[in-house]
Amino acid sequence: MVKNKVVHSLSSTYLNIFFDHSLDYVSEIIGLALEKNAIIKKGSWFYFREIKIDQGKEGLNFFLKDKKNLEIFNKIEILITKEKEQNQIK
Repeated sequence: MVKNKVVHSLSSTYLNIFFDHSLDYVSEIIGLALEKNAIIKKGSWFYFREIKIDQGKEGLNFFLKDKKNLEIFNKIEILITKEKEQNQIK
């Protein structure tokens, strides 16, 4: 065992882990999209560019996992990564 003297030792993180498919990638994308305002929450409904997507975070998760809605998921993912790249350049 090697002691880490570089990183703060009391760091924590929250992840959704499921037994049938391990880490939930879509939940992480939803969290980042909400943080970066790519997805807007109004009450219990979620919106993407004035399009009402679904009600509740679990409903949004199922909506984005559906193959029919892959285009919206990809657009959200692109918005998040573009903003991340712009912040790294500055």
